[in-house]
Amino acid sequence: MDRGDRSVAGRAEKEKVKKGSAGMDKIVVYGGGQMGYGIMKGLIAAGVVRAEEILVSGSRPSRRAFLEEDLGVRTSEDASGELAGTDILLIAVNPHQVKDVTSAIAGKLPDETIVLSIASGSPISMLEEELGADRKIVRVMPNTMIEVGSGYSAVTPNSNITEEDKEKITEFVSALGQTMYIEEDMFQTFAAYSGPGPMWAYKFIEAMIDAGVLAGFSREDAREMTLQNVKGAAETLLATGDHPAARVDRMTSPKGLTIEAIKVLEEKGFGGAIMDSVEASVEKGNKV
Repeated sequence: MDRGDRSVAGRAEKEKVKKGSAGMDKIVVYGGGQMGYGIMKGLIAAGVVRAEEILVSGSRPSRRAFLEEDLGVRTSEDASGELAGTDILLIAVNPHQVKDVTSAIAGKLPDETIVLSIASGSPISMLEEELGADRKIVRVMPNTMIEVGSGYSAVTPNSNITEEDKEKITEFVSALGQTMYIEEDMFQTFAAYSGPGPMWAYKFIEAMIDAGVLAGFSREDAREMTLQNVKGAAETLLATGDHPAARVDRMTSPKGLTIEAIKVLEEKGFGGAIMDSVEASVEKGNKV
């Protein structure tokens, strides 16, 4: 099968789980930076785990103090001696720090602990080499809109992950938004397509607001109208499953306003510009 025929959507498994159903008792997090912080905040807010059941290691003393005060989590300078009973160990450090973490935890993890890594550029094969091929390892690329709990995160488990493990993983990741299981060779493509995804939406919204001001509306009114239109359009497509073209067809009437606006978009190459932009991102992403 050609790579182009194996789309992310076609091979992805989208799952919804009841929060708290997997019963996680302890999560250890290596790295308390912005992404790690966002994940912990999402987990606590979703009720997947209580704050006191999260142990954070590997951050600066000042950062650990902040996390304790702000989130109510526990922290430790070195959690490698406190791994007993850990359901999920999250590696949320910078790529160059991953081997420091794997060296610290190698041989100390309980057999059933799931190692979940969001470190970019660290394939499952490298983690298996560092921790053992028999370890339960999952690679995750979180979405960029954790703060509002929307957007897909990509997940690739290794062959040691059971269906029961998968329930825990899905519950964990779904606390951040939506979960999509993909093959690892699509990770960079996912990063290049879904990662910058909000940017294309933001740029469209920015242009529409400016267009509203040009038309005579206040910037505040133009912003509110644009955001509600974008929100409503997305919710309509999600609720109905309709193709966007079908909804556009319903809006166009002979010699109407909508068809006149569509004509200009076609003349300016709106759709082609978006596809070219995505293609450029995907090509660069797969060169990394």
